[in-house]
Amino acid sequence: MKRKLVNTILVEFYPRGLNTLQLAQIDVQLLVDKPSVNSWVSSTAKVVSSTSDIPEHGDKTREKKIVSNKSDSKRSKAVTNGVQRQIQIQNKPQIIPHKPFYILLPISSPHVIHTPPVGDSVDTKLILQTLETTLSHTNVRREAQKNNTGLNSSILTKTKIKIFPDSDVPTPIRNLETIFTLKGISRFGSSMGPWTPYADDLVDIGVFGNELRHQALQPEQYVDLGPGEDYGTEQAGRERVAALKFKGGMWRAKSKEFSSAQDKENYEQDTQAEHDFPQNDQVDDGTREVANDAYASVVPIHECNFEIENTLSHFFRQRKRKANVQKTPRRNPAAKDSSFRFKMSLFGSDVFGGLHELAVNKYVNPYEIPDWLTGESGTIGGVVKNGRFRKKT
Repeated sequence: MKRKLVNTILVEFYPRGLNTLQLAQIDVQLLVDKPSVNSWVSSTAKVVSSTSDIPEHGDKTREKKIVSNKSDSKRSKAVTNGVQRQIQIQNKPQIIPHKPFYILLPISSPHVIHTPPVGDSVDTKLILQTLETTLSHTNVRREAQKNNTGLNSSILTKTKIKIFPDSDVPTPIRNLETIFTLKGISRFGSSMGPWTPYADDLVDIGVFGNELRHQALQPEQYVDLGPGEDYGTEQAGRERVAALKFKGGMWRAKSKEFSSAQDKENYEQDTQAEHDFPQNDQVDDGTREVANDAYASVVPIHECNFEIENTLSHFFRQRKRKANVQKTPRRNPAAKDSSFRFKMSLFGSDVFGGLHELAVNKYVNPYEIPDWLTGESGTIGGVVKNGRFRKKT
């Protein structure tokens, strides 16, 4: 049905082709419908200094001599952000076609989400420089309106804004919803693993929140880790402990950011209807599997890298606590404590969701799995030294 509708629009209504605005609208809609098609990285806009040497007439010269740009933007209804599609129009015939460069501007956030540049791309640098100049001039206009002064007033301070790449996203993330959750205004980006209920308003309910959703009124969803707690069966205990460590409870997050449902009953129906994909869809981006997966993470991560450093003395102390061994290996006090180091990389459509499933299926011990393997310490990875996690700087 969708294919027939598209063919009818292109053949009957627009036989001469679509303009750039219509192409941008179609492109943006494809980004929202298929969030796992493109890769994304993030940068941060920062105020570096207050200067008066920002060029005011350089944009026209750059536009005439270097390249002519056609920019179209569209606001997405699915997520609170704006997507900008930059189409480059060269005066001379192109030898190598350029891929479209997408810029995502989350509202009320200093982060800029965009597609990764290919090598040392001059076009990408020009686009980001244009965005820096636009943000700087926009700040000047707002300051002039606030102080009721003209744009050429000497009391105005022209703030210079620069865009720096984020170091906490070392590799591109192949999911639009994931990068927007991590770099947008959502609380789920910094509340993963067992902290998910806090981001979902299940623990600290607001003044106008629904008190019927509080955990105290749903005791069957509690997970008690007391030593004498009876879980029923061993498998039920593994499922409860794994759910607590990876999800924070025996439920899935049902925030309005991810579903329009108002209560638990219609939430499952709305979720199934929202992800009702056609069976003949040729593009398989993994979304259909994640939609009905009980282990799926709120923020699916495709790649996570860890650098693990440990000393032998710390390693033997951990083994002693676990095995309750009284004897310790003899070692020379004057000898230097040897250490070992290795790197661990995890790949998949949902790294922490897969670890959750492995913990339930007895491949991973949910009682002893460290917090940095549940997403609690961050979803990108980092350095683990003597059992303590820290992010890469």
